[in-house]
Amino acid sequence: MTPTDNSVSAIFKDNGEEVTNVKNKSAFAQLNGTNFVGSLTNMVVGDMYKVNATTATTTSVIGTPAVPTEVEMTIAKGWNWIGYNCGSFNTLENAFADLNPVDGDIIKSQGPFCIYDDGEWVGNLSLMTPGQGYCYWSEATTTKTFHYPTVAASKAPRRAPGRIAEDEVFVNTDYEGNMSIVAIVMDGGEVLSDAKITVVSDSEVRGFSTRAVRDDIHFVSVAGKGSGDKLTFMVSYDGCDYLLTQSEFYQNDAVLGSLKTPYVLNLNGATGIQGIEGDENETIYDLAGRKLEKLNQNHGVFIVNGRKIVK
Repeated sequence: MTPTDNSVSAIFKDNGEEVTNVKNKSAFAQLNGTNFVGSLTNMVVGDMYKVNATTATTTSVIGTPAVPTEVEMTIAKGWNWIGYNCGSFNTLENAFADLNPVDGDIIKSQGPFCIYDDGEWVGNLSLMTPGQGYCYWSEATTTKTFHYPTVAASKAPRRAPGRIAEDEVFVNTDYEGNMSIVAIVMDGGEVLSDAKITVVSDSEVRGFSTRAVRDDIHFVSVAGKGSGDKLTFMVSYDGCDYLLTQSEFYQNDAVLGSLKTPYVLNLNGATGIQGIEGDENETIYDLAGRKLEKLNQNHGVFIVNGRKIVK
């Protein structure tokens, strides 16, 4: 959609105080009264924007439909913030056919992501969705341009074989950023199949994977902001939960591991999580063993009456 008035204030004029900040990769705007002020004044078709909202909301835009083949998209080396200006769903293979991706390229949304490897996209981002924004990492040494194809199909294409459904991917919208982890789970020298991974920061769940994407390799998107938060890992396998001794620190847009050398989560030295016995009333503990009065509003892992709860 090409808005009749593409100013930030015009696009969010009906949202009142629900939308407080809007930014792209290089500029931002902040709500001041009824108008937005800042270095970002207009919104451009083909760009991706991050919007901070106080509550779930929608906005209506008046304009003319954008023609994908007429909008030139630019991809430079490194991270790029791009929009998807087609009116219907498309596979990654079709959407980026004109770009000619190279091995190591990454496309990610607020949660799911894929890596280009040996001529195919591998991961848990199954489809390009109208209205969504994406971050694209380019391994190419030169800047490239491409056009999305004109998509006529009104029905979403089926996801590619071997790519897990996006509704299995955890998305924590409390945070504006994420980092990506490509991981395998091992016990000593043995790779564990059918393991589940949970990434936690101070008992708050930041990401998890319920099953591997390919060859026992998990794609885990970890939510966060900025850098510095300590991340710990919990693995569920064969009916048991293990708190691993290893840890990492969160950093926006970081990528840990690859398809060829995945990040290893090893159960060596891990602590088994035991249920904490409760009394007749509901008892709640976090993973640090602290007793809580009630489940907090954040996502997290808790022990409730002796049972592990992922909220």
